[in-house]
Amino acid sequence: AVCSRKMKHAAAKYEVVLAVHRAKVVHIAGPFKGGMHDLEMFWQGGLKEKLTLLNRTIGGLRQVALCLADRGYNLKIEDEKYLFSLPNGFDSKELNNFKSRGRLRHETFNARLKNFRCLSDTFWHGFDKHKFEFEAVVVIVQYQMDNGSPIFAV
Repeated sequence: AVCSRKMKHAAAKYEVVLAVHRAKVVHIAGPFKGGMHDLEMFWQGGLKEKLTLLNRTIGGLRQVALCLADRGYNLKIEDEKYLFSLPNGFDSKELNNFKSRGRLRHETFNARLKNFRCLSDTFWHGFDKHKFEFEAVVVIVQYQMDNGSPIFAV
């Protein structure tokens, strides 16, 4: 379905991943139809393959790459559970704070994207061309962050 339950009209969704220790976009996938679940985007957008490649053993040392995610990524598939770090009541206070700040930074980035009217107004040029518009906005927001605009307003 193209209709987004959250927006109550047709929508395009994207999967955007930020690096944990710096404000840098490391993955974009989409557009996906508005009704698609986030896990479906994870499976179809190439992020699962990227994480799987990063999670390997090199020279006897295990390299681990995880996505900080919200509870919407509560997985039933055993192999994929180890690709996400979800909120957990057993986490230490420091780890919980770290995960929370990571998710908050991502929400702040998403809010910056929504400041661009071209992403909130009706797009008349077809689903396929929407990707160019979205990627241009991501590049502009990334450029702002690279040139001194902090992701958290202080």
